Amino acid sequence: DSSLIRRSLLIALAIAIIATWPMIFQPTKGLIGHPGNDVWNHVWGYWWVGQELMAGRWPSQTNLMHYPETGSLFFIDSFGAVLPLPLQWIGGPVLAYNAAVFISFAATAFCSWALTRYLLLQLDPPEQAERHAWLATCTYTFAPHLLAQCYNGISETLNAYALPLAMLAMIRVYERPGLRRALQAAGAVAIGVLANWYYGLFAAIGSGLWLLMLALLQRERIRWRGLPAALSVVGGGVLLLAGPILLGFASSLEGQSAMVTRDRDFVWKQLLTHNITDMESFFHGGHFYSPDLKLLHGEDLLIVVYWGWIPLLLGLLGLGRLHRWRDRLPWIIWIACFALLALGPYLYLHGAYLELKGHRIPLPFLALFQLFPMFERISHPFRFVMGVMLGLGV
Repeated sequence: DSSLIRRSLLIALAIAIIATWPMIFQPTKGLIGHPGNDVWNHVWGYWWVGQELMAGRWPSQTNLMHYPETGSLFFIDSFGAVLPLPLQWIGGPVLAYNAAVFISFAATAFCSWALTRYLLLQLDPPEQAERHAWLATCTYTFAPHLLAQCYNGISETLNAYALPLAMLAMIRVYERPGLRRALQAAGAVAIGVLANWYYGLFAAIGSGLWLLMLALLQRERIRWRGLPAALSVVGGGVLLLAGPILLGFASSLEGQSAMVTRDRDFVWKQLLTHNITDMESFFHGGHFYSPDLKLLHGEDLLIVVYWGWIPLLLGLLGLGRLHRWRDRLPWIIWIACFALLALGPYLYLHGAYLELKGHRIPLPFLALFQLFPMFERISHPFRFVMGVMLGLGV
């Protein structure tokens, strides 16, 4: 329905205007975010990517840092920097950065609405499903964590549209596998990997979790015949589309010329001393920051994992509205799994690690960190809270 799509896009744009207010009136007069955080790093990255591509070079090497030496560098939000390139060439990197943030919020609103509406159509009439989907959209798009990342200036984490987009595409594959849907899912997951590989990882975990829950609780929703072939197409397509970029990203972190490094020891130290998730922060709003990075490290970065009591209560009401456990249980499991992963390797509560018989209490993230090389790159487990917010919204 083209009229439905147009109306939904307009609402998504309105949500983006609210989230970035008052940038819409002064797109070149200032930058969205706190000047003491990572805003300058990311605007520089937008400028650098644009300059390199304009000169006909792939942005992977530079001597603009550590001059006169040349080193390898991969700008973490290269995907976001490429999208508004015409605006950068016309109006500069400030306009391009602000436009990218605006586009990210609008896309996040639209994609979360599309996923939720698709799921609710199995329970409600179309008009009711559409209205309720916008409530879920506001829960996800205005998630405190996402707004805090906007404040922090970490632009790649604002590409939160990648998770609901990939989940919608994968659920459609499970329900009716086919070449067209498999190719669409490959493109959606690849966008997630390229936009922010964290969201690509969340999509992979969420897709696997969803398939498992459907297999256990709602087997009739899965078209098993043809699913292995469709999943092979999805996996192959993602590797083809995103694999070369991921390899380039990984290689840029290694070697003596690497300007940014993320070895296992560095990540482990960050997990234990800096990027800590206090379980109390899930339920404690206001000016509560644990750990307080300003006090400990003199940083203005905010680690915010607050769920919000209104989304939490509405989520509980929504679970109560589902009469069958087979409809209710998948979302309980979804929220619980992402919440556990967001807590990091050890249980941290009220400003301290909890101990049992003199040892820190381990969590599932620790086992994944030790077993899978991919998790050795995850230095920000608190970002898993976006999976929680998506589950609460739905």
